[in-house]
Amino acid sequence: MSIIIEGPDGAGKTTLLSDLAGHFPGMEQHPRFCTSRGGPLENLAELVFRDVVARPTHFLYDRHPIISEYVYRTALGQQIPPAFLGAPMGRLRNRLAHHSLTIFCLPPLATVMSNVGDGEDDMPGVGENIHRIYQQYQMQHLMWPGKSVTFDYTQQEASWEALRYALSDSRDKLWKEHL
Repeated sequence: MSIIIEGPDGAGKTTLLSDLAGHFPGMEQHPRFCTSRGGPLENLAELVFRDVVARPTHFLYDRHPIISEYVYRTALGQQIPPAFLGAPMGRLRNRLAHHSLTIFCLPPLATVMSNVGDGEDDMPGVGENIHRIYQQYQMQHLMWPGKSVTFDYTQQEASWEALRYALSDSRDKLWKEHL
């Protein structure tokens, strides 16, 4: 089982990823599919397909294109690549959802907006569209077909309690032993 950490820029994903890596030292941090300034890697759909189909499933992901590609493309008014709109990608989405716990980092929108600031460290368009990105993540969380939990770093105690419950309630009892 993998853990996918999703959420808009400025939502606390990197900090949570570091915390979880400490709790699960045996889990590998998956290389990112996207860079903050350069956007998605070339041949992204092919990389996603190979990753979901061919690799073991014990990874910590700092975002996954099966979620974030739809969020950012839609929020920034960009075309979604055709390879991300077909039935094969839908099957990959379901497979990934079945084998993962997805944590949606969604602190209050005002906090995210404050953290993003002028957007100099982000992809072009992120700062001025952060409210749309945030709404897209709220929708993805509602529509995600797998196990998920919301994490709000401004509410540490309650968020960690919900996260511990989600991890211990997972199919793989490995989580209970580590958290």
